[in-house]
Amino acid sequence: MLKKTGAIIVMAVVAVLLLAFFAINTGFAESMWSYIGEQAASIREQKNDVAIAAVGDTRITQNDLDLAMLMREQAYELQSKEIDGFQNMMPEQPTKKKVLDSLIENEILYQEAVKRGCSVSLDEAKKYLEDNKKIYDEISNGKLTPDNKDMTIDVCKVTEDFATGMGMTMEEYMEYFAPTVQKQLSIAKLKQLILQSAPADIRSNPQKAEEYFNKQKEEIKKNYNVKYNADD
Repeated sequence: MLKKTGAIIVMAVVAVLLLAFFAINTGFAESMWSYIGEQAASIREQKNDVAIAAVGDTRITQNDLDLAMLMREQAYELQSKEIDGFQNMMPEQPTKKKVLDSLIENEILYQEAVKRGCSVSLDEAKKYLEDNKKIYDEISNGKLTPDNKDMTIDVCKVTEDFATGMGMTMEEYMEYFAPTVQKQLSIAKLKQLILQSAPADIRSNPQKAEEYFNKQKEEIKKNYNVKYNADD
């Protein structure tokens, strides 16, 4: 059974919530996210389903990469503007190879979660989104007043703008986004399972815990065959 959290995660699992935060702070949230949504819709309409990689029977298409690149490039641009002048904090510029590698890694981790029996079903993911939407509605109606109320409302408004740009209602967008949430929640459960086997001193130290998980992740990746240009 999945636990609820007070934060709305509708966009978080594709790093969009972070991007929304920077968009809000720079004052361009509404117009920017509607425009980005339009760009995402344009990419989807191209239906470029050529498989550029495959993990087992799961194909990663050019469309998948183009959508991921759109979001990562926008995140990089906004974050770079926000911390301009702090060179040691500059985010890493995305490249197609880096973004494709991250898509492949996510697919491997999801398949490993399925293999270990800690995956999340699509119905669970949909319910998770619905529960978070209810929390947002209760915050908007004044029934809940968390410390991050204003930011939560702003992030959800950004999500609505993005969905509008894609030509979707929030309900349609949540249905479209549910498979991504399913995979990311499954990966989160896998990470939790892996960290349970770590020594207590590592689990109690966030940096050491992340290093431990990253080492385990590299070992997991060795067990999977990745085929590039999978349609060739």
